[in-house]
Amino acid sequence: MATFTTSNPGATLTETYVGGLAGAREFCNGNLDIVVLTAPLSEEQAANCANLDIVPVTYTLGAQVAVLVSNAGNADLACLTTAQLRQAWTASAEAPTNWSVVGEGFADNEIVLFALSKGDVLLDLLVNSVSDGAAVARDTVNENFDPLFLGAAVNNVPGGLAVMSLAQAQDVLAAGSAVQVVSVDAGDGCVAPSVETIADGSYALSQPLVLVLNQTTLASDVVQSAVWTILSDVNYSAVEGAGLVGLDLDTLVSQRIALEALFVEADALEAERFAAEAAAIATQTAEAVTPEPTVEGTPAATEEAAAEATATPAP
Repeated sequence: MATFTTSNPGATLTETYVGGLAGAREFCNGNLDIVVLTAPLSEEQAANCANLDIVPVTYTLGAQVAVLVSNAGNADLACLTTAQLRQAWTASAEAPTNWSVVGEGFADNEIVLFALSKGDVLLDLLVNSVSDGAAVARDTVNENFDPLFLGAAVNNVPGGLAVMSLAQAQDVLAAGSAVQVVSVDAGDGCVAPSVETIADGSYALSQPLVLVLNQTTLASDVVQSAVWTILSDVNYSAVEGAGLVGLDLDTLVSQRIALEALFVEADALEAERFAAEAAAIATQTAEAVTPEPTVEGTPAATEEAAAEATATPAP
């Protein structure tokens, strides 16, 4: 959020990286004002939010997408099933080292894998998408932060396979490397990555990125500024740099229009709460300072005291 801190030097924004389940739990417990999740809140999570009067507001920020690039001369790697990708990429004692073991009839080519880094979010996305549970990538994955280098490497290695973003894959193709974008078969045939197949969910190596806001805290100036920055045109270059697919400038405009209405509503609700609290405090204060009748001040008490004084003999 460098854009936010530059525009709001006096504000403090604390970023915490936790798992999706932990993030949703902390949000619904009122401990987080803004969360970014890889899936919308489930019905159970939304019900937990409602139990604590947390009203979530959701915006889609596009999708994270892992795109595979292979040697253009290797027809075996033009389309791979998720099972074949699991064999090729995930660490295991029986991990094959040759593509002939992965696919029936595949040529005798060594499996050579490339990624931007071993800690890259797209590598994690790839491995998790093709695995039934938590998995890790092979330690033999070669890393280089330059996607053009990865494209050139795959170009020179028949059994090479690299993972990167869709935009980076398009840059590699435009650079003239002899590579191909790999289609993925998740059970319904080969599907190539595109804006359309990512949007409809048919491309298997993608996950949505969802911004979830607490409607109650939208009255906070800091929260309003942070959310507005996230959905601003100025921040769009950061969205593109993160490899997100499916979020365009027109969508950002419509999201900000809806956000303005939420700001107005949140401010009005906050004003109502302040007015109600002020009225309650005023009532309590008035009740505290109102004198109650004392025994000494009543006519009966005065007559009784006078009678006692008359009946008491002088010493």
